[in-house]
Amino acid sequence: MEEPDTNPVTTPFNWHHLSQAELDTQSWLKTNLDLSEEEISALCDELTRPRVLFTKNGELICILRTIYTEADDTFSMVSIRCFVSREQIVSLSQYQIDFFHQLERLSVRDITSADFFYNLCELSSNRITNKIVEMDEKAHCLHDMWDDNESIELNNILKIRKQISHIQRFLLSQADVFLKLAQYFNSHRKNEDQTMTSSWRELNNATHRDIEALTEIRERLQILQDAIMQKREETHNKILFLMSLVSTVFLPLTFIASLLGMNVSGIPLQTGSDGFWILCGFLCFIALLELALFRLWKWIK
Repeated sequence: MEEPDTNPVTTPFNWHHLSQAELDTQSWLKTNLDLSEEEISALCDELTRPRVLFTKNGELICILRTIYTEADDTFSMVSIRCFVSREQIVSLSQYQIDFFHQLERLSVRDITSADFFYNLCELSSNRITNKIVEMDEKAHCLHDMWDDNESIELNNILKIRKQISHIQRFLLSQADVFLKLAQYFNSHRKNEDQTMTSSWRELNNATHRDIEALTEIRERLQILQDAIMQKREETHNKILFLMSLVSTVFLPLTFIASLLGMNVSGIPLQTGSDGFWILCGFLCFIALLELALFRLWKWIK
């Protein structure tokens, strides 16, 4: 269990970050925090959606989501669970997020636990915003490739759309969390910092802007995917039409050739020396007649 160095003399709160197994985490929480079993379970639940709880002592339990990038450049939305009081902040996560190093530097400055917690939420939100900007750039690149008549794999579009769905399903709940935190600090800690409420509201607005950006990217990708599918369908239909046209032209010719090629007596032109050429001319006439009818019916130009 890791605990970043804190300085109780210069800092009005202590910050503890727990990142080990759930069993050890629960034991530490039960020993050091005056929380109920339900509140401890909420802090240890990795799979829960973003939400905020208020304890009987007026403290906060907040569950957030942020981006964690894997070694192979894939990412997942991981949860950060926080217990916030005036004296201490306890954060829990399954992964070591890289912005924790920035928080370690903040924890030794003369700031309140509310300021520190806001910075934690802001850094979490900024990671999501940066990932959305990255996906937006990828979507623009795909549109540029389409405008330049370059081939685009549908898997590239589906991959981005899957990432959008993965992020978007948590953001609406997270925006609601920031709104509740703005209301909480406005009613409970208004005297400590007048700007805290507006800061939380701005974080709520930024999250809604992220949701709108994701929706806009998804719509553009849907338009691009529809255009690609339409082009593929048109190409496929042209191929099928050409094959059907060729089959239609050769169908009567094949029938006549098969009929005259039967090994029975009484076949016309069988004894004449010019029978073959007469038959070829007749078949050419039938083919030209079919093409003329196709042009008349506007099947071909």
